[in-house]
Amino acid sequence: MCFFLLALGLAPLASAATDAAATLAEARALAVAGNVNKAAELYQRVLEMASASPFARSTLRGQKRPGLTRRAEGDYPAASRHADAATSECPASGPEARRAWNTLGQAQLYSGSYADAVQSFARVRDLAVAAGDPQAQAYAWNNLGGAQYYRGQYYESFQCFQAAERLILAAPQAGWTAGPRRLTLANQAMLNQRLGRDLEALKLYRQIRSSSEALRPEEEAQLLANLGALYRRLGDPPKALAQYEAARGLLSKQPNSDTLLGLTKNIGIVQLFEVEEAALAEQSFRQTAELAVLTGSRREEMQAHLYLGETLLRTGRRKEAGLEFAQAEALSRQLKTGEERWKALHGLARVALAEGRDADAMAHLSEAAQLIEASRVDLHDSSLRSDFMSDKRRVYDDAIALLIRQGVRSPTQADDLLRWMERSRSRLLQDRIPTPRPSLAALQAKLDPDSLLLLYWRGGASAALLWITRAHWGVRALNSEALNDSQFDPRLRELAEADVDTTAWRSRIAAELLPSNLPIHDPGFRHWLIVTDGNIGAIPL
Repeated sequence: MCFFLLALGLAPLASAATDAAATLAEARALAVAGNVNKAAELYQRVLEMASASPFARSTLRGQKRPGLTRRAEGDYPAASRHADAATSECPASGPEARRAWNTLGQAQLYSGSYADAVQSFARVRDLAVAAGDPQAQAYAWNNLGGAQYYRGQYYESFQCFQAAERLILAAPQAGWTAGPRRLTLANQAMLNQRLGRDLEALKLYRQIRSSSEALRPEEEAQLLANLGALYRRLGDPPKALAQYEAARGLLSKQPNSDTLLGLTKNIGIVQLFEVEEAALAEQSFRQTAELAVLTGSRREEMQAHLYLGETLLRTGRRKEAGLEFAQAEALSRQLKTGEERWKALHGLARVALAEGRDADAMAHLSEAAQLIEASRVDLHDSSLRSDFMSDKRRVYDDAIALLIRQGVRSPTQADDLLRWMERSRSRLLQDRIPTPRPSLAALQAKLDPDSLLLLYWRGGASAALLWITRAHWGVRALNSEALNDSQFDPRLRELAEADVDTTAWRSRIAAELLPSNLPIHDPGFRHWLIVTDGNIGAIPL
């Protein structure tokens, strides 16, 4: 996904020495024409020419075209240097300081210095508050929310976008609200996508597109790229590719390296996951990685290695895949991005599983789960937490499947399995009523002699049952063929139809979920406590 940032507008330049003004005019013309490399050189020359004159102090402070131009062409380190110098020259009370700090924050963000970007955007917000400028405050809150988003601080990001929304709602008749409103909606949609709230994100994107306010080409391209990612997640790859192609068409008229990088990566994702063209996907991800290195976009470089690892693993090139996942994990540690780090660790775990290195796999899965749960704990709002685990379940499923394959024969191993199973489930109730982590002995102590506890797990193509009584326990891997979604859903619907004979299917499901050779069929167990999982929960037991 592409994040929506706003570069604060630039005030008109005052008159100056003829030679500097002519050079500056030429630089501006080149920038408009798209020759950003040459434009940046001329802007730098203007700064050097005027370095000892009042022109530099009165006119160039806050304009910072070299920094903005470097960022536009993707040279983030150079942009950061120019903008950093600008912040020390601008009077703190004027709009020039806000522009300089904003440019610095954007350069820091795209180069991966997220903590520094947070500080820069917070400075812009504080300056806007001191100036009593609600429009600048709304833009600053959006940029600050974006920096928190990239850090994986989703609740902080949510609060920033809400702060921007409150400013906009407080001035319904003001003429300045159109741009900030559009930007805030887009960023809220992006955050909803990351949290797994796809339908809410789609609603917000449609709200933006149905608005009478025209989008700038760069905004439209970013919006289309994000919509493409959303349609891919909703299972509509043709519509996703259509959005990406439309975005690419806009970028051909007005290039933007940030959006182009994300677009190239997203096209590769569709090629890999939806149309299963691994060779094309590998080409797209390698191109993304090369462009990211050239422009200094460490975030896109990290993500390119992550998806390249996935591509190589799916084509059986495990050693190469491991190297790519390791690079992504190292970059995510440097950038302090928990989201990409748990994904890279999961990739390393899957490589280890394929190579039979079970201990390494479990270590990677445990670390990935810790990162997921730390991020989830930070989402203080339960409405944000509810969908957070939707794309992370496989980490837990892989750990559970590994434990079952290795064999669960001791109480300690049963405790490990039980905890992984409980960690994989929805935890809204546990959040509201915190309880100690369950153990086999604790559960057995709470059961009456005539009570039976059945804990089911359903993950991917596997399923298992952990049964517990006061005196005994056991684990049974289940043949999940009857639970296959392609057969399961139609059979389940037939249960409600009186004229359809479902006896055979019900018998097969019963034999599957309640194996006859287990002591659970002892008639002495009068009370059954059943905890379902996945599509097992739809069966009217």
